[in-house]
Amino acid sequence: MIDSSAYLDALAEAKSPRPDGPQVISLLERAHLEGDDRATYALAQCSRYGSFGYPIDPRKAHDLTKTLENSNIAEAIFNLARDYDIGHCVRANPKKAFSLYMCAALLGDAESCAQIAQYFSRGEIVPLNKKTAKAWKARSK
Repeated sequence: MIDSSAYLDALAEAKSPRPDGPQVISLLERAHLEGDDRATYALAQCSRYGSFGYPIDPRKAHDLTKTLENSNIAEAIFNLARDYDIGHCVRANPKKAFSLYMCAALLGDAESCAQIAQYFSRGEIVPLNKKTAKAWKARSK
């Protein structure tokens, strides 16, 4: 992953008392083009929620998040897992969702741990195993 100064500048601007939305977006776009995964995730979130005046575009949010599938950004992988879980912007794929939830859980995402617990408690995709479900549930807290 590239550590872009543009990302750090965008973060500082976003945290300022009166952030300049277009400036934040411009810096994030520059950092994204420089290869900073954090900026890519931030742009995806801006696109998902319309932050800093960025137009809401679920497809763009998904496409940006999809590029982070092999990153170490647990939250991005969780969002991608959820897309596959519910069929948001992609055809629902429970096995792919489980795999992505597992990756995000192993990177420390608590919500993903809770999802993995549900798979084991229901016996979906994986064999029913209440003990394993309980262990994953404990990790989600």
